[in-house]
Amino acid sequence: MSQKPSAHELCFYAGLYRLTAVDGKKKAEFYLMNTYRNRRKPSWGVTEQALDQALPTLLGKPLGMGAGYKTDRHYPEDQLMDSGTFVSHTNHGRYATGTAEITDTQTYEMLKTGTLKAISTVIYPYYEFCSVCNEQLDNNWETHSHIKSGEAYARVESFEFARFDFVDTPAYPQAGFLNFAASKNQNQSDNTYASLPLLAGLYACAHPTNLNREIESKNVNFMDEKEIVAALSTLQKDLTSLSASVTALTANFNTMREEQKTEKTQREQKEATALVEEAYLARLKAGLTTEAARTVEVAKLAACNAEALKLLIAEAATKPPVQTQEAQTKHPKQSDPPTNLEAALAQASQTLGFKPQAQQKEGSA
Repeated sequence: MSQKPSAHELCFYAGLYRLTAVDGKKKAEFYLMNTYRNRRKPSWGVTEQALDQALPTLLGKPLGMGAGYKTDRHYPEDQLMDSGTFVSHTNHGRYATGTAEITDTQTYEMLKTGTLKAISTVIYPYYEFCSVCNEQLDNNWETHSHIKSGEAYARVESFEFARFDFVDTPAYPQAGFLNFAASKNQNQSDNTYASLPLLAGLYACAHPTNLNREIESKNVNFMDEKEIVAALSTLQKDLTSLSASVTALTANFNTMREEQKTEKTQREQKEATALVEEAYLARLKAGLTTEAARTVEVAKLAACNAEALKLLIAEAATKPPVQTQEAQTKHPKQSDPPTNLEAALAQASQTLGFKPQAQQKEGSA
C-alpha cells in the first residue's frame, strides 16, 4: 500500500482454529478478524473490502511473544521472540483466517496442550471514517463527538496487518471449545480443530471487559469468560433442541413415507383385484369360462399382469354373449373357443392385431 499508516494501533483478540502437522511442517490456523463493529466504547470495525484488501499484507508477518515465552502483554520489538511466520490466508466474507508455519518446537507443544490460546491481531489503519457523518478521522478519533458519545464507530476502510502476538488474557474464550487435549483427532494425533463457525459467532457478538490499564488503553474486541461460557451453554442447548427436532422430524417423515407406501400398495391391490374380477366376468359373459371354474379361473387371472388382463377383457368383448341352454340345443356350436388362458391370450393378440406372446411351458404360470 502506498498510503502512510496512522500512528495508532487497533487490536483484535482472536483465537486458534486449527493445528496441523503434515510432512514435518507444523502449522496453526487462526481466526484473525471479523467485519462486525465491536462493542467497546469507543468502538471500531473494518469493512469487508478493507479486510479483503489487507489480507495479503499478513504474509510474511511474524507470530510471536515476549522473549522467554512471555504472554502477559505486548512487548517492544527488541524484546520479542518469533514463533513462526504467516504463510497463507482465507477470506470467509465477514471474517478471515490466517495460517502460520510454526518454527519453534516449544510454541507448537504449548499450542497442542492449550497453554497458548489467544493472539492479538494488531493493525495499522490508513483510512477511518465516522459511521454517522462520514468525516475522516485522525489519530484522535476517539475524541470525535459521534464516536465519544457511542452514537457511531470508526469505520476502517483501509488498513494493513502489523503483527500477531500471543497474549494471555482471561477474556479469551477458553471455556470448552478450545480444550485441545479433549478435542484431539484420534486418527491424526497432531491435528486439532476448534469450531470455526462457533468462533465466528462468538467474536461477531464480542464486547469488552476491563482487564488492566494497558489493555483498556487499546481498542480491543473481545468477550469476557463468563459471557463465553453463557454463550456456549446457549449454543449447546440450541444444538440439543435442534437435534431433537431433527430426530422427531425424521421419524415423522419416515412414518409418513411408510404410510404412503402402505396406501399405495393397498390401492394397487384393490385395483388389481377389481381388474381380475372384471376380466373374469368378461370371460364368463363371453362363454370363455364357467361359474363352476371361478376359483381356478380367478387364481390364474390373478397371476397375470395388468396388460394381460386388459388384453383378455378386450378379447372377451369381441365374442358374442353366451347363448341360453335352449338356443345351444337348437344351434349347437361347431367348435368351442379355447378356455386355456395361454391359448386365449394368443388368440386375443392375433385377433386384435398384437404380436403373439411366447407360449409358456405347461405349469409355469
